[in-house]
Amino acid sequence: MPFISDITYVLPETRLIEGAPEIDLDHQTLLTSIGLHSFAITSGTAPELLGECIQKFCQSTTFNVADIEAVMIATHSFWDVPEADMDANVHKTASMRNKHYKVLNQNGLGSAVPIGLFLGGSGNFGLALTTASNMVETRQFNSILVACIDRCPKDESRLVPPGVSVLSDSAACCLITVAPQPEKIAYAIEHLSHVGKPKLVDINAQENFIGYLAEVADSIATVFKKTFEATAIDSSQVKMLFTNNYGLNTMRVFAHKSGVPINRIYTDNIARFGHAFSADNLINLKDYEDSGDQKVSGDRLLLLSTGPVTWTAALLRVTGATAKDELERKAAHGKC
Repeated sequence: MPFISDITYVLPETRLIEGAPEIDLDHQTLLTSIGLHSFAITSGTAPELLGECIQKFCQSTTFNVADIEAVMIATHSFWDVPEADMDANVHKTASMRNKHYKVLNQNGLGSAVPIGLFLGGSGNFGLALTTASNMVETRQFNSILVACIDRCPKDESRLVPPGVSVLSDSAACCLITVAPQPEKIAYAIEHLSHVGKPKLVDINAQENFIGYLAEVADSIATVFKKTFEATAIDSSQVKMLFTNNYGLNTMRVFAHKSGVPINRIYTDNIARFGHAFSADNLINLKDYEDSGDQKVSGDRLLLLSTGPVTWTAALLRVTGATAKDELERKAAHGKC
């Protein structure tokens, strides 16, 4: 059974939605009315966010970075390399690829197998988690670093249509291993379920939001049903549900379809930064891990990774140290 540990993330400078030139006045009012307050924006590129996040990971982990056998980069910001940084001697696509290779090499991962995943959009984390955990479970690799990075293009709206959230630039990563590390909080990946509906590309969410929402709600209900049926547990046994960050009205839909009460859905970051693409799940899980809430080995947590046409549910079980133990360990190592 694979394990998640060593979650790290980078969130750039945050700005208030109110008065932001990137968001028109009507949508500022809409977003703040559903619980959103700020968003994160960087002047850098997605590969730079990746580099910053991996550096932070390397500084905080007790795992030997040289033993990481593969790095899986989940992003739909692969394009994000300025023309000035392009290598004139190679094809544009190769130049973009090389930029990511250099980030890995500069951070002690020059011998890790690079893997890219992009088609799931904001649901990339769920697909990357599935791919990485399957590779680890079948012992193709013993350890994989999964990194989710995205940046909103400067000429594109930060509004998540038709107005359910605001986009934030971000990077987050985690380690997937065959066994938990000693004296570390880790999450055993007990089950993964999926629903995919590429057919939704033919529904214009702006013009037929009711029809689109019905399909989304059905998909969410289905992926939870598959998870509960496969694991023989029910929503009452889920201590906390972690999803992508949308407005509070959307979170109520998640609560209804999952059977998990709204007070057991992690919503602390909705106002703080809105929707950080596919990094939401990891950022939320990390902040929950570092919070004062007591974590007990055996607690069941549920992740819902939502993309435009994909939905992944991951049932996790808390293992290892409690949050208090982890904070004491960091203090002893001078890392608090």
